[in-house]
Amino acid sequence: QLLRDAGFPVPSRLYQFSTGEENIVQLQRLSSAGRRIVVNHLHPVNELPAEKCWVPPGLINYLNNKANLGEIVPAAHVPERRLLTMEQLRHDLDTFTYPLVIKAAVNESSGGGGDVQICRNRADVESLPAEFCTAERLVMEEYFPEFLNLCLNYVLMADGQVVYCGCAEQVSDEHGFYQGNWLDRALKLPELVLKLGNHIADKGVAAGYYGFMGIDVALLPGGQVMAFDLNFRANGSTTALLFSESIVHRTGKSVMRLRSWRSRIGYRHLLKIAYSLLQSGSFLPLWSYDPRADGLRDSEARLGGLLIGFTREEVQDLELEIASRGLE
Repeated sequence: QLLRDAGFPVPSRLYQFSTGEENIVQLQRLSSAGRRIVVNHLHPVNELPAEKCWVPPGLINYLNNKANLGEIVPAAHVPERRLLTMEQLRHDLDTFTYPLVIKAAVNESSGGGGDVQICRNRADVESLPAEFCTAERLVMEEYFPEFLNLCLNYVLMADGQVVYCGCAEQVSDEHGFYQGNWLDRALKLPELVLKLGNHIADKGVAAGYYGFMGIDVALLPGGQVMAFDLNFRANGSTTALLFSESIVHRTGKSVMRLRSWRSRIGYRHLLKIAYSLLQSGSFLPLWSYDPRADGLRDSEARLGGLLIGFTREEVQDLELEIASRGLE
């Protein structure tokens, strides 16, 4: 109902699930019935057969595997990196210069920095999560202490057309985990950033991919531009960017903060705050979650969307106000 009240058309029939297993069963049922389904991440062949996919799964695996970034991005714009196994990583621990970045080079797409670890010392490398230990290959990459973190969004069409959807500044915590985005019309990108993005998008088209694509780019203080991650799928900022022009046209406000909140006070409390912000014209909800619908009474209610303002300071004040009302 929150989405309807925000002006979104909501389909009369919704396909609902509460667990990953229910989702897979539903996907298989719809696929067998000849229905078209859009999924943002590639599924194993035992869940969705390769012959059912519009884009060959092998191609998506190749494009999203972090080990292959150097084959897609021009060498001048690739961070210093090295491919190695976990055994090699452990053997050479004392030879590294810290901090550094370790990435799991796997075919499965991920998001939010889940397969990336910033290691500030030897102990951080030694305590890498299990998914890194089981990866066939790892990428050890140079760490940028200071940079503007950007995500360029594209749509690559089946006919070969490339559409640039815009750029969002990415917000990450000290561990590199994704915390949302800033969308700001005042942000002016150097020509080199867009030239690099267009080049990578063209290579995706030439390889036979079509769909959404995001390019994570570091703009360094000296003006260097480095592409450090490629995501051939819809990205965290994609939905916000697609709505941003309409939001500016309707409200005149050109600064937006995409983020999420959680609350242990309850879903109704969360909705009260959401509707208050919506009615003030400073918020556009994109999703929410009531754990009680799944019988999870001790879990946190969640809300995600766009805070909207004329300046970053105004939006940051809204964030403080929301925090004071019990949302984290």
